[in-house]
Amino acid sequence: MQTGSAISLAALIFAEDASSRLGPAVVSFLLGSLIVSVVMALRSNFTTMVASANSSVTVVVAALAVRLLDDVADDKAVTVAAFVAIATVVSSILTYLMGKFEMGELVRFVPFPVIGGYVAGTGWLMLDGGMRVVLNRGVGLFTADLFTAEFAQFWVPGVLLALTIVFIPGATKPSALIVLAIVGFHLVVQMTSDLDSVEANGWLLGPLPDSSGLGILSPNDLQAVDWGAIARATPGIAAVTVISIVGLLLNITGVEAEMGENVDVDHELRLSGGASIASGLVGGTVGYVGIGQTLLARRLHTSSRMVSLAFVAIALTTILAGPEVLGALPRFVAGALVMAPGLALLQRWFVDGILKGSSTDRVLTVVIPVTMGFFGVLEGVGLGIAIAAGLFVIRYASLNPVRLETTGATMRSNLDRDADDVALLKIEGASTLILGLGGFLFFGTAARVGHRVRAALESEQEIHDIILDFRQVTGIDSSAEAELQRLLRRCEQHDAHLHFSDLRPALLESMAANGHHDRIFPDLDRALESVEEKLLADRPHDMSTSTDTGLAPALAAHFETIDVEAGTNIITALEHGSPLFLVQSGTFTVWVPNTSRARRLRRVAPGAFLGEVGFFTGDAATATVTADSDAVLLKMDHATFDQLTESQPAVAWQLTQLILQRTARRLASTNALVNDLLR
Repeated sequence: MQTGSAISLAALIFAEDASSRLGPAVVSFLLGSLIVSVVMALRSNFTTMVASANSSVTVVVAALAVRLLDDVADDKAVTVAAFVAIATVVSSILTYLMGKFEMGELVRFVPFPVIGGYVAGTGWLMLDGGMRVVLNRGVGLFTADLFTAEFAQFWVPGVLLALTIVFIPGATKPSALIVLAIVGFHLVVQMTSDLDSVEANGWLLGPLPDSSGLGILSPNDLQAVDWGAIARATPGIAAVTVISIVGLLLNITGVEAEMGENVDVDHELRLSGGASIASGLVGGTVGYVGIGQTLLARRLHTSSRMVSLAFVAIALTTILAGPEVLGALPRFVAGALVMAPGLALLQRWFVDGILKGSSTDRVLTVVIPVTMGFFGVLEGVGLGIAIAAGLFVIRYASLNPVRLETTGATMRSNLDRDADDVALLKIEGASTLILGLGGFLFFGTAARVGHRVRAALESEQEIHDIILDFRQVTGIDSSAEAELQRLLRRCEQHDAHLHFSDLRPALLESMAANGHHDRIFPDLDRALESVEEKLLADRPHDMSTSTDTGLAPALAAHFETIDVEAGTNIITALEHGSPLFLVQSGTFTVWVPNTSRARRLRRVAPGAFLGEVGFFTGDAATATVTADSDAVLLKMDHATFDQLTESQPAVAWQLTQLILQRTARRLASTNALVNDLLR
């Protein structure tokens, strides 16, 4: 199968006006396929893997070569050979680089209708190309006289053989059918006619020109190449690359699924790309793992190395036998070897795309192959790329970029406040809308954010402040920036203030340049603190100077008073044995230092306990606590608490209750926030 396929693919490309190079091309295709087969068998991560010249890619090259021939006046065969070599090497280099930079997983993001369309379009091109090989008249499926006796006698046996190969089960059946078809054909010829007559009537691949040399272009050949036509055909290389990479990744994932193995996709890309570069340099075509051949080898319990060694022996024997033996391959067999994988691709497309797909997917999977069949490969590939981009935009835009939606009544800053302030914020905080955004913001997703903000402003609930948190936003485009500017103006019209937190550097510069410094905060916590201070403006007081700790005199007597300078760490993360602190005056920040960006967990004011978790559990401190200003602390060590528990259990219980009450308040606030996150 590998040998026959390589010969058939050469015959597919170098036909009619390019047939003068068919002999050398057959040798080059065999050698190129041999290189790919051996390299892949020795280096692939699959336990069993068979690779050779790939039909789906080569048939695209053939379709592009047909278009190229119409643009070349002289030396058409040499120009086609140059185009095949360039397309093979360039697409293989790009395949290798895709694996080198670990981009193989990107194919998982290609919409199924696009992949299905490429599969169907390639399958259709294979059917058409196989028909051209069989008929050898430059005509394919779109031939007015296709069903006349003159044409039918050639293509009917090829189509029947291809159908039998694809649809009749049996592990050894494909290879056996090909051998039987070749041997049976020649037996009939010996009994009823002679080889020269059959060859003259167009039944054989021959007569081939001298195939003693490779299909590598000589310096004289290069001078005869129509480089202008090659330049005009370069967009076709992009099509070859797309089909090559998509086809390879589909084959890899298909073999993975059938064999129950997981392999490094990027490794296989690098391996296939490198082997195909070598194939292109000797005049061959792109090659990579074949699903049918690999599964056939597995069902026959044959190692891939043995298959490759057998292919080396058969290919070299075929080459050494000369043009007489190569030309004796019946055209209907050569055509069947091209049509069979095309039928298999169409079968997969029909089952997965038409029978199982949604109505939208069905339409899209039909549009691409119809375009490729009626208008050309480049047009079909271009349409596929456009559809993929369009589907991505539409589907991504349908995602809700608002990952969190809550109000200031539920979510508060990490600044500890007294009970009266907390009670007031539970009421007044409802006028603050908090939206946590995520993903990439562009015109589609930004419009959804704008719609939500406008709905809030126009609702019955009076909104005075809106905070947009960008911590989980991965990027933003210019259209989204424009939408934010519109939201700023809309908020001003409704006497509301729009605030931003955790902006990316580029957007931070843009917003600052437009005079919105006072609306920008480094994180959500500080944005909340600013809005809360505005809500509490009618209750002016400086919490940092307060000395009300809430301790009864009998309990306060057991604490030691200490002075702390600004910037002092009273608790360090991961340290054990921290005492219990109670803030009498000043403020402190609780933060995690071992992250990529230190983030404030909590800002505490007088009356707050510090270190209570480690004090009671004995665990290491989970965060660092730093004094924001000069402060006064009340301190109790473990020995004092143990003594208090033994001598005055009622007083110790009073301290425990006080800590539990303040911890419970924070826990209740956290639970309310979690409920908002789960909505």
